[in-house]
Amino acid sequence: NSCRFNDGDSADLSLTLGSSLDPRSLYTFSCWIKRGVLGTTQNLFEATDGTYPTTFSISSADKLVFYDTGENATFTSDAVLRDSAAWYHLVCRVDTSQASNENRVKFYINGVQATTTQTNTLTQDGNISWGKEVAHYVGGRANYFDGYMAEVVWITASSLAPTSFGEFDEDSPTIWKPIDVSELTFGTHGFYLDFEASDNLGNDANGGTDWTETNLDATDQASDSPTNNFCTMNPLFIYPNNNTFSEGNCVVSGTASAWQLSRGTIGVSQGKWFWEILFVASPNYYSQAGIVDESTTGASSTAEDG
Repeated sequence: NSCRFNDGDSADLSLTLGSSLDPRSLYTFSCWIKRGVLGTTQNLFEATDGTYPTTFSISSADKLVFYDTGENATFTSDAVLRDSAAWYHLVCRVDTSQASNENRVKFYINGVQATTTQTNTLTQDGNISWGKEVAHYVGGRANYFDGYMAEVVWITASSLAPTSFGEFDEDSPTIWKPIDVSELTFGTHGFYLDFEASDNLGNDANGGTDWTETNLDATDQASDSPTNNFCTMNPLFIYPNNNTFSEGNCVVSGTASAWQLSRGTIGVSQGKWFWEILFVASPNYYSQAGIVDESTTGASSTAEDG
């Protein structure tokens, strides 16, 4: 399962740690995400005392960013995340003991290390706000994440390779897949959010303190996951550019001024397929659902054939 975050709801999970780690210099954060809204700054994981947050986020340029406010140090991926139809596996490894600044924070996308650009230096052996006795957030605090999250893991006192969380197997050698993480050593305050309990989405499957849900409820548990990718509406295709999307791109809203067309993220060419659509609209306007050719850019009305 996954947890669906809607940025319009200001949804997040939060936990204030009961004690600080010493040192606060060695971590691994891993999560699977499927993006809803592109082109906005969205926090994935953050710790803050209100003054000096340390944040792992996606920038408005759709790049991964690690930012430590205390030292004004930034690591930005050269790669961009602009596929709203796919699940991404993201790993952020922090090890401030490394001799080279560029090696103190590393990003991995679907098992492959991403090159980064650094601004200012993260002090060697320096402490960051992750693991401090302050509030920690998944998916929120001001710059809210929009989309789906699954298999959210935080490891303390260890820097783990992406192969601890995923793999290419012989059946699908080019597709990065999740593996069982339940036997990992999570460390003090480390956690594992598997979103299996719809009535407790903040449950720590590692047995630690549960996280507090804000503006999340049982309906935000989703079957859309890295191993069962669902078709949603595609925010990269909007005709003629004034539809809006929400709830993990499962809800699309248009205006009454003109025909609006939205397409799904998964195309089909053959086989048998099932989907459900609920119309919530004024009876004075038309709503249509069906199948269109990939090149279609306007509204159409065609009798069923098949």
